[in-house]
Amino acid sequence: MTKTKTVSFIAVMLMIFTSAFAFDNTSIAYYTMGFSGIIWYVLAAALFFIPSSLMFAEYGATLHADEGGVYAWLKNGIGAKWAFIGGFVWLASWVILIVSTVSKIWIMLATTLTGRDSTGSWSLFGLSSTATIGLMSIAFFLVVTLIATRGLGKVAKLAGIGGIAALALTAVFATVSLVLLAKNGFRFAEPVTVKNFLQSPRTGYQGPAEMLSFIIFAVYAYAGIEALGSVSDRMTNAKRNFPRAMVAGAIAITLIYAALILLWGASSNWTKMFKGTSANLGNTTYVLMSNLGLVVGQSFGLSGAASQTLSFWFARFSAFTMLLSYFGSFFRHRLHAD
Repeated sequence: MTKTKTVSFIAVMLMIFTSAFAFDNTSIAYYTMGFSGIIWYVLAAALFFIPSSLMFAEYGATLHADEGGVYAWLKNGIGAKWAFIGGFVWLASWVILIVSTVSKIWIMLATTLTGRDSTGSWSLFGLSSTATIGLMSIAFFLVVTLIATRGLGKVAKLAGIGGIAALALTAVFATVSLVLLAKNGFRFAEPVTVKNFLQSPRTGYQGPAEMLSFIIFAVYAYAGIEALGSVSDRMTNAKRNFPRAMVAGAIAITLIYAALILLWGASSNWTKMFKGTSANLGNTTYVLMSNLGLVVGQSFGLSGAASQTLSFWFARFSAFTMLLSYFGSFFRHRLHAD
């Protein structure tokens, strides 16, 4: 009889972090809403993320011996027919999400190698950059599928590496930002005012339609934790540890999101960073990290050239760690197929 491999509490926590946390969600929130993004992220967590995590924790603890994750939960709750429909819709949504976000991997790779997004000039076999990236993405999906079919152990290790990379980037950014704040007498580059916490500095995000779009994005920033249901039957002491991991992960990620959005304002004044610049939703993380390196260099009296070099390496470091994090996230999305 083959012995079933188990997954430790720490491994599941890393998977949760990789699943539901994305460092670039904080930079996008700051780019879109400034400090006011904090309120919407906290509300999204209070009204969606934490309640859903409690539900998933309850399902995972009660049905910890059942295989199938979300499908098994729905089958026990509402029957096989609706479980099939719900499971199919859930899987289809992840396929659409993965296909729509895989291009970010190549931007991260390009920034890691060259310090900037150079994907627009990539070409294979005389193809355009768009066709080249599409061909590379197909090859990437084949590699992910091949590795995922080797078993949960391989996927858990790769997902764990992604979680460690996300933690490393978060820790470095938070530490450097706090050191910068201390050096500057805890003065933020972006003014900390009541208005900035209640209203977006972006003129295009003042109406109800725009606000609704950001609320949807804030909810999406927490998506993915439900996929961890597929490992509840293979976790060490799942009845006790799985609910603990889910709840602890939900609370920790909510607090980290709020803190990181605030810390972006330590080095980046919103108006100076984004008014009339080439920053966009795709590159805002690297723009902000590059600026962090530049500001740190200037604050500590480095020369202009040294500050520019530090800025360059901050951008490359963020791109590389996010590349590992996204890599782990793609493998984690394959857990339900194992």
